[in-house]
Amino acid sequence: MARGFFRLYERKPARERLRRANQRAAEEIVRAIWDDRICLALQPVVDIATRQIVFHEALARIAPVPGIAAKDMPHVAEAAERLGLIGALDRQVLALAIRALRRDPALRLSVNVSPLSVADHGWQQVFAAEATADIAPRLILELTESAVVQDLDAARSFVRLARERGAQVAIDDFGAGSTSFRNLRSLGVDMVKIDGSFVRNMERSPDDRAFVRALIQLARQLQITTVAEWVQSEDVARYLRAEGCDLIQGELTGLAAPYAVPCTAAV
Repeated sequence: MARGFFRLYERKPARERLRRANQRAAEEIVRAIWDDRICLALQPVVDIATRQIVFHEALARIAPVPGIAAKDMPHVAEAAERLGLIGALDRQVLALAIRALRRDPALRLSVNVSPLSVADHGWQQVFAAEATADIAPRLILELTESAVVQDLDAARSFVRLARERGAQVAIDDFGAGSTSFRNLRSLGVDMVKIDGSFVRNMERSPDDRAFVRALIQLARQLQITTVAEWVQSEDVARYLRAEGCDLIQGELTGLAAPYAVPCTAAV
């Protein structure tokens, strides 16, 4: 700042409350990772015709400690990404998912991979060391469409690494970004998960119905499996099935539930 100038700092209560909330959330996530209190909650992804479970999406949760109610826990993944802790959380969730797959040979899981972890050597080392030939074929790695758009070359390398090991790759929140037909084809992914904000409003919005139909047709043209997220009603499920969608997840078929094996520090 040039000489002769000054800035007046004014403390704003709302900003201060947000700062304190972020600090508490960051401390809780770091402590949970350190204390091995990150757990998995599994949400079923089912065949749209038979309603049989095809795989589960593994979501991160924090096991509560005495004196802290479960409702006070931060929404783990969103808080971690906002606070710069998503890399450590991604590695922890991957390790937990692989441990669960090793424990249960019938289980199939998908795990989310943040844009930061797409090119993270630490994450890749965990994956390469732990995703053995008996584990990798039962693992689906979900990249957000924003991660693909952000660095297409890194996304291609990631997909190549995953598929060489035998895992599948899905694009999550498909339709929310700007992945082109050409990029989608060149990536060689196995699955797209249609962004739930379009699926949720299909009953009321002809535009959303038309958009979801176009996404399904594009994926079918490329022989890519489609998953519709946030499916809440039978009417929407029937429409999706008529359009050729393969799998669904959401309130209609089951929300995320804690994985049966508890965390060591859970109460």
